[in-house]
Amino acid sequence: MLTNLRKAGGDVYSKTLTMIAIVFVAIAVPRIGELEGMVAPVIKDVTVTNIEPIGDRVWVSGEIEKLRDCVIKEFGWSRVSGIPIETRRVGEVPNNGVGELAYGPIELDTSPQRVRCGELEVMTEHRCHPMWRTVTYVKPTVASELLDDCNGGP
Repeated sequence: MLTNLRKAGGDVYSKTLTMIAIVFVAIAVPRIGELEGMVAPVIKDVTVTNIEPIGDRVWVSGEIEKLRDCVIKEFGWSRVSGIPIETRRVGEVPNNGVGELAYGPIELDTSPQRVRCGELEVMTEHRCHPMWRTVTYVKPTVASELLDDCNGGP
Protein backbone atom coordinates (compact mmCIF):
# COMPACT_ATOMS: atom_id res chain seq x y z
CA MET A 1 0.00 0.00 0.00
CA LEU A 2 2.86 2.38 0.82
CA THR A 3 4.29 1.71 -2.65
CA ASN A 4 0.97 2.68 -4.23
CA LEU A 5 0.92 5.96 -2.24
CA ARG A 6 4.47 6.82 -3.35
CA LYS A 7 3.55 6.07 -6.95
CA ALA A 8 0.41 8.22 -6.72
CA GLY A 9 2.43 11.02 -5.11
CA GLY A 10 5.02 10.75 -7.88
CA ASP A 11 2.30 11.03 -10.52
CA VAL A 12 0.92 14.17 -8.88
CA TYR A 13 4.43 15.63 -8.59
CA SER A 14 5.17 14.84 -12.24
CA LYS A 15 1.88 16.35 -13.42
CA THR A 16 2.45 19.47 -11.30
CA LEU A 17 5.91 19.99 -12.81
CA THR A 18 4.48 19.50 -16.28
CA MET A 19 1.78 22.11 -15.65
CA ILE A 20 4.33 24.58 -14.25
CA ALA A 21 6.49 24.06 -17.35
CA ILE A 22 3.51 24.63 -19.68
CA VAL A 23 2.53 27.85 -17.88
CA PHE A 24 6.15 29.07 -17.93
CA VAL A 25 6.45 28.44 -21.67
CA ALA A 26 3.10 30.16 -22.34
CA ILE A 27 4.25 33.25 -20.45
CA ALA A 28 7.93 33.32 -21.45
CA VAL A 29 7.89 32.51 -25.17
CA PRO A 30 6.10 35.71 -26.25
CA ARG A 31 8.73 37.71 -24.30
CA ILE A 32 11.78 35.94 -25.76
CA GLY A 33 11.87 38.36 -28.72
CA GLU A 34 11.96 41.37 -26.39
CA LEU A 35 14.67 39.77 -24.27
CA GLU A 36 16.73 38.99 -27.37
CA GLY A 37 16.29 42.61 -28.52
CA MET A 38 17.68 43.88 -25.20
CA VAL A 39 20.65 41.50 -25.24
CA ALA A 40 21.41 41.59 -28.98
CA PRO A 41 19.56 44.52 -30.59
CA VAL A 42 19.09 44.66 -34.35
CA ILE A 43 18.83 48.47 -34.49
CA LYS A 44 21.20 50.65 -32.48
CA ASP A 45 20.34 54.19 -33.56
CA VAL A 46 17.49 55.90 -35.36
CA THR A 47 18.32 59.42 -36.51
CA VAL A 48 15.71 61.84 -37.84
CA THR A 49 17.31 64.05 -40.50
CA ASN A 50 14.18 65.49 -42.11
CA ILE A 51 10.81 66.53 -40.68
CA GLU A 52 8.15 67.68 -43.12
CA PRO A 53 4.74 68.80 -41.82
CA ILE A 54 1.85 67.56 -44.02
CA GLY A 55 -1.35 69.04 -42.61
CA ASP A 56 -1.84 67.73 -39.06
CA ARG A 57 0.62 64.88 -39.70
CA VAL A 58 4.35 64.76 -40.26
CA TRP A 59 6.70 62.90 -42.59
CA VAL A 60 10.05 61.90 -41.10
CA SER A 61 13.08 60.37 -42.74
CA GLY A 62 16.63 59.70 -41.72
CA GLU A 63 19.08 56.92 -41.02
CA ILE A 64 19.16 53.80 -38.91
CA GLU A 65 22.22 51.93 -37.69
CA LYS A 66 21.44 48.28 -38.24
CA LEU A 67 23.69 45.86 -36.31
CA ARG A 68 22.31 42.52 -37.52
CA ASP A 69 21.18 41.34 -40.94
CA CYS A 70 17.55 40.61 -40.05
CA VAL A 71 14.41 41.46 -42.03
CA ILE A 72 12.46 44.38 -40.56
CA LYS A 73 8.79 43.39 -40.29
CA GLU A 74 7.45 46.37 -38.30
CA PHE A 75 8.80 49.91 -37.93
CA GLY A 76 6.36 51.49 -35.48
CA TRP A 77 6.47 54.77 -33.60
CA SER A 78 4.89 55.61 -30.27
CA ARG A 79 4.99 58.26 -27.62
CA VAL A 80 7.53 57.61 -24.88
CA SER A 81 4.54 56.95 -22.62
CA GLY A 82 3.79 53.90 -24.80
CA ILE A 83 0.78 55.29 -26.67
CA PRO A 84 1.08 54.07 -30.29
CA ILE A 85 1.10 56.58 -33.12
CA GLU A 86 -0.50 55.70 -36.41
CA THR A 87 2.43 55.03 -38.72
CA ARG A 88 2.32 54.64 -42.48
CA ARG A 89 5.31 53.84 -44.67
CA VAL A 90 5.58 56.23 -47.57
CA GLY A 91 9.16 55.37 -48.51
CA GLU A 92 11.50 52.50 -47.84
CA VAL A 93 12.62 50.86 -44.63
CA PRO A 94 15.86 48.99 -45.38
CA ASN A 95 15.90 45.24 -44.91
CA ASN A 96 19.20 44.14 -46.34
CA GLY A 97 22.61 44.52 -44.85
CA VAL A 98 24.04 46.16 -41.77
CA GLY A 99 25.50 49.59 -41.09
CA GLU A 100 23.97 53.03 -41.63
CA LEU A 101 20.93 52.76 -43.89
CA ALA A 102 18.46 55.42 -45.01
CA TYR A 103 14.73 55.11 -44.22
CA GLY A 104 11.61 57.02 -45.09
CA PRO A 105 9.72 59.01 -45.42
CA ILE A 106 7.44 57.60 -42.74
CA GLU A 107 4.10 59.34 -42.17
CA LEU A 108 3.26 59.81 -38.49
CA ASP A 109 -0.01 60.96 -36.97
CA THR A 110 1.69 63.46 -34.66
CA SER A 111 3.07 66.98 -34.63
CA PRO A 112 6.58 68.03 -35.72
CA GLN A 113 7.01 69.40 -32.18
CA ARG A 114 6.75 65.89 -30.67
CA VAL A 115 9.37 64.58 -33.07
CA ARG A 116 11.76 67.49 -32.49
CA CYS A 117 11.43 67.43 -28.71
CA GLY A 118 12.22 63.74 -28.32
CA GLU A 119 8.75 62.64 -27.18
CA LEU A 120 8.76 59.54 -29.41
CA GLU A 121 10.14 56.02 -29.39
CA VAL A 122 10.66 53.57 -32.26
CA MET A 123 9.77 49.89 -31.95
CA THR A 124 11.05 47.54 -34.62
CA GLU A 125 10.19 43.87 -35.04
CA HIS A 126 12.63 41.75 -36.99
CA ARG A 127 12.68 38.25 -38.42
CA CYS A 128 16.15 37.01 -37.45
CA HIS A 129 15.17 33.34 -37.28
CA PRO A 130 11.98 31.29 -37.65
CA MET A 131 11.11 30.85 -33.95
CA TRP A 132 10.02 34.40 -32.97
CA ARG A 133 10.36 38.04 -33.89
CA THR A 134 13.12 40.03 -32.25
CA VAL A 135 11.91 43.37 -30.83
CA THR A 136 14.14 46.43 -30.49
CA TYR A 137 13.11 49.71 -28.82
CA VAL A 138 15.10 52.85 -29.70
CA LYS A 139 14.68 56.49 -28.72
CA PRO A 140 15.36 58.42 -31.94
CA THR A 141 17.97 61.14 -32.14
CA VAL A 142 16.95 64.31 -33.95
CA ALA A 143 19.58 65.97 -36.14
CA SER A 144 20.96 69.08 -34.41
CA GLU A 145 19.83 71.49 -37.15
CA LEU A 146 16.21 70.47 -36.44
CA LEU A 147 16.41 71.01 -32.66
CA ASP A 148 16.32 74.83 -32.89
CA ASP A 149 12.57 74.63 -33.49
CA CYS A 150 11.91 72.57 -30.36
CA ASN A 151 11.29 75.57 -28.11
CA GLY A 152 9.79 77.80 -30.77
CA GLY A 153 13.18 79.00 -32.05
CA PRO A 154 13.95 80.29 -35.59
